[in-house]
Amino acid sequence: DGNGRWCTLDPDLGARLVVAEAARNVACTGARPMAATNCLNFGSPETPEVMGAFSATIDGMAAACVALGTPISGGNVSFYNATDGQPIHPTPIVGVLGVIDDCASSVRHTLGTAGDAMYLVGAVTRPGLGGSEYLWRTTGRVAGRPPAIDLDEERRLQDLLVRAATDGMLRSAHDVATGGLLTTLVETCGDRLGATVDVTSDLPAHQWLFSESPSRVVVSVDPGRAEDLVSACRDADIACVRLGVATTDRRLICGGLLDLDLDAVAEAQARVFPSLFDAG
Repeated sequence: DGNGRWCTLDPDLGARLVVAEAARNVACTGARPMAATNCLNFGSPETPEVMGAFSATIDGMAAACVALGTPISGGNVSFYNATDGQPIHPTPIVGVLGVIDDCASSVRHTLGTAGDAMYLVGAVTRPGLGGSEYLWRTTGRVAGRPPAIDLDEERRLQDLLVRAATDGMLRSAHDVATGGLLTTLVETCGDRLGATVDVTSDLPAHQWLFSESPSRVVVSVDPGRAEDLVSACRDADIACVRLGVATTDRRLICGGLLDLDLDAVAEAQARVFPSLFDAG
C-alpha cells in the first residue's frame, strides 16, 4: 500500500496510515500480519523539505510497525524522483507478510452468498476528506489533514479479524480505504452479487460515503453467525454496525442516497484504460 497524498500533507501520520492499511489487508484474509518491507520514494535528499519528510516518514513507519508487531525485514530507498523539476510526493510503499495456519480458512474480499448479513466493524466513521480521493477528484487539490489513526484500536481490529476468520465466522472482509465506504461496497459486491445497505450515520452523505478514516472493514457473515460477530466485537471493544444484506440483484442500493447498476459500473471501469490510451 502507499498514499502519496497523505504523506505529502503529513509524512509521519501518512506513513502510519499506510503501514496500518497494508497490515489490515492481510488481516482481512485471516492471516496474521508478521513483518513488513518497503520501498521509500522521494525527491532529492539535498532539499531540506524532502529530507525532513523522509525522516518523518521513517518515524511514522517505525511507530506503526512497533504497534502492530510487523518489524521491517528489508526494503530500499529511491531518491531524486521528480517530474518537470518538481519532487514527487513522499511515497512510502509498504508490503506486509502474513501467516495463516490453514489456507482453507482464508477469507475472500467479495460477497459469496445472497442473504448474508453485512456489517461495518472497527472504528466509528469520522468526517474529514483531507488528502482523500474524493477531494482530489472533485477539486484537483491535495489539501487538509489526513485522517487520524489510533494504532491500539487498529491492532484490536486486526486481532479480531484473524480470530473471526479462524473461527469460520467471516464469509468476506474488505477494508475501507481509498475512495471510502462507497468504493469498498462496490468492490465487495464483486461480479456476481449486489447489496441493499442502510444509511447508518448522521454524517452528511458525501462524508459517510467517501470518508477514508481508517480501521474500518466491511464484513459479511451467515445470518446465523451475526450475534457471534456482534459479541466478538463487543469483547474486543470494537464498533460493529449492521449495514445491510447481500442480494442477487446486481445493484448497490444505499438507502435513499443512491442506486447503482453494478454491471454498468463494471462496464465503465473496463473502458478506463482503453480510453486513456485511445485503444477503443
